[in-house]
Amino acid sequence: MPTHALRRRATAGALSLALTAGLVAAGAVAAPAATAADRSAPTATDTTYLADTLGLDASTAVETVTYDRFQWLLQQTGTFAFVIGSTHDANFAASVRAADSAARDAGVQKIYWFDPNLSGYEGSRNLDTRNPGGISLAATSQAIYGKVWDNVVARYLGNGLAASGTSSSVTITADDAVVNDSVNPVWDERTDAAGTGAGTEDAVFAVYDKDHTAAGVADTVIDWVNLSTSTSVSAQVTAAIAAGGGGAAVDSIDQFHWWKDSANAKHRASYSDVARYGGDILEESDGTDGWRVQQITYPEPASPAQAGR
Repeated sequence: MPTHALRRRATAGALSLALTAGLVAAGAVAAPAATAADRSAPTATDTTYLADTLGLDASTAVETVTYDRFQWLLQQTGTFAFVIGSTHDANFAASVRAADSAARDAGVQKIYWFDPNLSGYEGSRNLDTRNPGGISLAATSQAIYGKVWDNVVARYLGNGLAASGTSSSVTITADDAVVNDSVNPVWDERTDAAGTGAGTEDAVFAVYDKDHTAAGVADTVIDWVNLSTSTSVSAQVTAAIAAGGGGAAVDSIDQFHWWKDSANAKHRASYSDVARYGGDILEESDGTDGWRVQQITYPEPASPAQAGR
């Protein structure tokens, strides 16, 4: 699919700030695995926004993802490269540019960027889910936004937190028995892990495979780089990609297959009687001629002069 300008991608209902309590546990809806054929499809990237916010050029491998698509990717089979962080994190823009360049040199086609600060703003308008206490909302609302971040740590990226609940709510509890990564974990909340891994608000480049193991134990984050503190981002990103099998082993899945899987899963969950309500909403043939409905993050529609102010 060809690259589209920002405003062409600003389709109704596709903003990630719609993520509230009703979407915190989006990962509770089983995400169908994309097939190998799905991975060959091209993706659309808003390079205008990426150039304005991070200084990335038009050939960048970086693509923004909303929280629900981020969760979906974390559930897919394969190896994926992620950048997790906000434009206001220390050294973020320069570090992402270095990571992007190193990844492309290694043959990586796609790096998915999830910004935990859902609004993209600083100060009183920030919605940084990694630091809910700094959000200018009532304590009950702060807790909801905090669960957004804790949910992905508990279910996919870290240790020491348990997530339970489905659909409209999720409960997060401390649980040292939850271990998604036994080898050099990025975020480790277990009681005996103080001072290890990245800080809660550090930006990270990660090579991730939900099924990866090392010496028989879970190792979902194959390797990672702390972008907030690294003084050798290019070299460390190159090494992380090599640890994941090299650039050719890093997968990409386009937006159409997220829309197809998500729409069909929600339809089946609400309308299980196929004879009465019909089957899948989207089929593979719907993406044959190009899929033009793109989900975008909340900061993307804002002008460069407004973003982050």
